[in-house]
Amino acid sequence: MSKQTELSNIMPFYGINLIVVKHDSQLYVPLKPIVDLIGISWRNAKITAFSGDNVILYATKRLLSPQFASGGEDIIPQEAVYIALDRVYMYLAKTNTNKIKQHGNVLAAEYLLNLQIEWAKAIYQYETAGIAIKQGKSVAHRELAQLLRMRSQCKGIAEHNAIGNMIKDCFIELGQQMPEDPQQQLPLVGE
Repeated sequence: MSKQTELSNIMPFYGINLIVVKHDSQLYVPLKPIVDLIGISWRNAKITAFSGDNVILYATKRLLSPQFASGGEDIIPQEAVYIALDRVYMYLAKTNTNKIKQHGNVLAAEYLLNLQIEWAKAIYQYETAGIAIKQGKSVAHRELAQLLRMRSQCKGIAEHNAIGNMIKDCFIELGQQMPEDPQQQLPLVGE
């Protein structure tokens, strides 16, 4: 099985930039920068990522990191430990904050513990109500719903386009891409 990857994106993640790679049509991120960020032992984290069900839970793999241009020198691809992008928050949720404190990173441990509590509440809301909305995002969701209603009632093209731009900004604020509008591909009357 190939261990080759291709660079997909570089994403900001709690103050660091993580490379996102694609392998077998799934997105992965390197585990070591996340471990360094939270300040736990890399050796133990690597063992844990490959132990028991964690291989499945995090979709842990050893992959070749993508190569960047280096002025014509031959580069030997380096193998690194990666976890699936959609499992990063689960990795953080299962991280023992007491171990982070033992390494002297009290502020990072407290910050992560607060996130873990927020995620626990979100999982509870999702499992009991079928939906969970990130704290602070409910205002943006209400604004988006209101803008969508307003756009459906627009009479003129300029007004429709202006509200469409506001909707796009709302999607960006929510961390989402604007879905394609099939109406944009239809010709205007008289074209």
